[in-house]
Amino acid sequence: MRAVVVSAALLASTVAQAEYYSGNKLHTLCGLNEIGASELSIGYVVGVADAVITLENLGMTTRVKMFCIPEAVSQSQTRDVVCQYLSKNPHSRHYSAPSLAALALAQAWPCPKP
Repeated sequence: MRAVVVSAALLASTVAQAEYYSGNKLHTLCGLNEIGASELSIGYVVGVADAVITLENLGMTTRVKMFCIPEAVSQSQTRDVVCQYLSKNPHSRHYSAPSLAALALAQAWPCPKP
């Protein structure tokens, strides 16, 4: 249930806004075999994760943490999770990439219930 509420809130807030990266654009980046594409997509996903965590730590979001990535998880693993989510959910890729990345991370690594 929590995932549905988070999903709805994320997606509803991004439909009307223009974003630099849509899910389609990030999905394309995930599939590129060009030099630097993997690093760019890793940087993007890690940047989204860092931004969400920072906003949570500053109290600028809901009181419920969106995701809890274990310490042993590598940056490339977070990228893989997001890229796989985009591949499996083509119907959602028109939404903003940051929202979709956060949703993918939340589904992969939900926080324990308080």
